[in-house]
Amino acid sequence: MHELVVNLIAAALFSLLGFLAGVSRSLVGMYRRRRAHGFWRRFGNGALHVVVAPFRGHSQVKWEPSGLYGTGDMVALHELQTTMATLRRPVFDVVFEEGIGRNDKRDNLILIGGPDANPITREILDGVGRLHRLGLRFRKRWFSPTTLLDLREGKTLAPRWERSTLNRKNEAVVDYGIIVFAENPFDDRRRVLVVAGVYGYATLAGVMLLNDPAFLDDPVVRSGLPFECLYEAEVVGNIVIRPRRERWRTRLLPPAVPVTERW
Repeated sequence: MHELVVNLIAAALFSLLGFLAGVSRSLVGMYRRRRAHGFWRRFGNGALHVVVAPFRGHSQVKWEPSGLYGTGDMVALHELQTTMATLRRPVFDVVFEEGIGRNDKRDNLILIGGPDANPITREILDGVGRLHRLGLRFRKRWFSPTTLLDLREGKTLAPRWERSTLNRKNEAVVDYGIIVFAENPFDDRRRVLVVAGVYGYATLAGVMLLNDPAFLDDPVVRSGLPFECLYEAEVVGNIVIRPRRERWRTRLLPPAVPVTERW
């Protein structure tokens, strides 16, 4: 009888510990998601569109008239959809660049992909730049690879390639990208978020960064004010690694320029 009582008490204690462990994991998960909910709540006022664009070069259109989309951009879109589903956020509209209307540009926007492939990204960055004087800018020259300029630091950042020992082909090992959060230049009641890499590797890494607790806990990101983020994306065997803390930095954007100073 004594052993039965001891076994029952032990079983009850183990059940209680299991229950408490489950509650603890749930609370930790809720705490970590709290920052993510706070970040995405900024887009809760009005419709939200995610804009992606195909490559429009002559050779790409000739080979596939319906358009070719970069793998990095498409995986980034899937990563973003997974994040929103995990957070149980409202479903957003995916808009292809050629299908976005004039009124859509006045809504909350997430732009995936750099200005080379996505003209809406270029248009929004130009608009935000007129408001806040961005410190980060893509530069494309004829017959030269695209680079990223850090105007505040006076640096030019170029993706790095190395020759693979396995297939003897050049493979990207480092890419660079930006995240820009600001008011929509077409309607300051709405918000825009640009996630763009020199190549698709960094675009995907930027979306990964948006789900990183360290990034969401950054004081600049938490402030809710317009900011820009420069980050370095490592690529190992064509697989993108989420940027480590020492590989990215954030900066608040200068206050909006008064209308009288824009002209």
